[in-house]
Amino acid sequence: MKKINRVILFLATKFNYRDYKRFGFDIIQRRGYKVEAWDFTDWYKPEYSKTYTPPDPFEFSGLRKINTINEAKELYATLTEKDAVLDPFNLRSIIQPGRLNGCHFGSMLLGLLPAPQRKPADYLKKVLLNPRRSANYFRKKLFSINIDKTPLNFLITSGQAAEKDIRYTINNNTVLIKAHALDYDRYLKQEANDDSEFKNNGKYAVFLDEDMCFHPDYKYLGIEPYCSAKKYYPDLNQFFKHFENETGLNIIIAAHPRTDYGKRGNPFNDREIIADRTVELVKYSSLVLAHMSTSINFAVLYNKPVILLDSIKYETVLRNYISGWSSALNLTVINISKKWTDGFNKIVVDKKIYKEYKKQYIKEPGTPKKFVWEIFCDYLDQLNA
Repeated sequence: MKKINRVILFLATKFNYRDYKRFGFDIIQRRGYKVEAWDFTDWYKPEYSKTYTPPDPFEFSGLRKINTINEAKELYATLTEKDAVLDPFNLRSIIQPGRLNGCHFGSMLLGLLPAPQRKPADYLKKVLLNPRRSANYFRKKLFSINIDKTPLNFLITSGQAAEKDIRYTINNNTVLIKAHALDYDRYLKQEANDDSEFKNNGKYAVFLDEDMCFHPDYKYLGIEPYCSAKKYYPDLNQFFKHFENETGLNIIIAAHPRTDYGKRGNPFNDREIIADRTVELVKYSSLVLAHMSTSINFAVLYNKPVILLDSIKYETVLRNYISGWSSALNLTVINISKKWTDGFNKIVVDKKIYKEYKKQYIKEPGTPKKFVWEIFCDYLDQLNA
């Protein structure tokens, strides 16, 4: 009889089909485990929950929607030693700190990003412009000193940077399940079944869209967009036109997965927008254009040259992240709000730095080349042996 027979994912964002797939629910069920998603969004982020509907809402028998903190605590109390819980939002410390009821509790760090390059003046500016938000931030930091510090039973990691991260409490008894960034799963799928039409599509550049002006995370975090649409798209399209004229490369837009341009319209001056095919678009591109997209991981995996696009019109936080990516990968940054320097065709890849980045943020050498959730189920199988 299995010691663990149910896997539960704690969520603080609205559950959707993308979650069902990327968290491997189909894989976990196929391996013989019951799987559930406990969606705490209604009480954890009530305003976001009321105003945001994901483009791919999804229902399945294991979905539990929790409306209040009391409902959360009641459901939490039903956990037993036969449950394995994945808590990527650290909700345990809010719901019932310290009460694990014998369940196997863990989390994941699957795809950390390079740290933003901040200057001391940036912190001062942030406090002066947003005193109330800054006060709340420091209050939470002070409160966090007293929250539950019970070590995790397990932590799924991707790369050496995740093993050094201090956001979760671990000790010598915590099992580090060494896997890789979820992007690497998509890379494995691409390599296993590569029948892409882009193989013979001619040379092109791909822009990694981040839905910079309308991303749902802005509502979730209660912040303003990093750039308004009125400023963002005209500058970007002007640069794209110049780039295409100089290089002879058409730019294809790899659409952000949370965006439906069919409903919103094409803001890229009728350039081709392609959804759900970012991996193959990067694989067969001549060059990648981006700001701070996590899909830069695919450029690293396929050794593609990358140009980062910056602007004086972007908020400081975005510019700091762009600088962080540039530093981590030795990438060229172009400020598109100024006069551009030509020489796009001379951009090269620093393969040594790409290799080190992969080890730190995507996948360590020697870890299994199988899907993250297969690796996780291997771990559960060992516990049940």
